[in-house]
Amino acid sequence: MSLDLRLYHGRVFSISPAEFTTIAVVAIIVIGPKRLPELARKFGAMIRAVRRATAELKSGIEDEYRDTIAPLQEVRDEYREAVAPLKEMRDEIESMLGQPEKAQPKEKPEAEEPGERGP
Repeated sequence: MSLDLRLYHGRVFSISPAEFTTIAVVAIIVIGPKRLPELARKFGAMIRAVRRATAELKSGIEDEYRDTIAPLQEVRDEYREAVAPLKEMRDEIESMLGQPEKAQPKEKPEAEEPGERGP
């Protein structure tokens, strides 16, 4: 299923201009022209509060992530420091012995066919 973005051209929140005008007219009739600006301000304040709460939640999650990952990164760094001398020793031993040849895979004996059995 493909989304055709041309359908949303010229629309706000996926609402066509005709739909938006209809909603505005109904709002003016139902709410009244005197209360509409007040409700619009309250709606704007509510949107700002939701954005602020979302930003605070995101910040809190990022802080927890940093607090959790920092000790793990320290352990990783300590591990790398501890393993570094071992890797150096391995490299020295390999250079003294010469490069080890890659082990050849052992040849498996061919399987006997079901009808062929020895005496």
